Formats: sequence, structure tokens, C-alpha cells
Amino acid sequence: MMKFQQTGVGAVETRAAIRDTKGKGLLPVQVSVTGACTYRLQGRISPDAPWITLKDAQADPLLEAFSWVPYMRLEITSGDGTATMWIGEE
Repeated sequence: MMKFQQTGVGAVETRAAIRDTKGKGLLPVQVSVTGACTYRLQGRISPDAPWITLKDAQADPLLEAFSWVPYMRLEITSGDGTATMWIGEE
């Protein structure tokens, strides 16, 4: 389980590749929001690949399984609230 947190406009990303050790190909993600902010989730397959949006900007909490990607990013696009993202294996 990994936890990342961002307050205000900006982004936080995984520093190392997320491993799919169980081979299920799914990446469960939960996001909670405190205060007012809009966030989006992005992923990529390599540190030098461009970020691809996995979940468009939204302000609601989220619990969803995505296709596995080794690198994830939580970006607050507006507001001064805090978004917290947990990533685990399924």
C-alpha cells in the first residue's frame, strides 16, 4: 500500500515503479478530498513517457480499479484543499 498527498494546485507522483506482483493487471486506487479542490489521476508506463489521464478532473472521492500502470500521479488542478491517494494491489 502506498499513500500520496497533495495540498493546493500541484502534483505528487510515485517515485518508483508500482509492481504487479500478483499478476492480476489491476491497480486499486482510493482518493479522498478534504476542503475544496479538483484533482485528476494520470499514469504512464515509463519514467520518460508522457503522462496519460486515467480519470478526468473531479472533486468527488474515488474508489476504482484501473488497468495496471507502473507510475501514477495525483494532480490538483484547482482549489486549496487536500487530496490523498492510496494505491494497493488487488
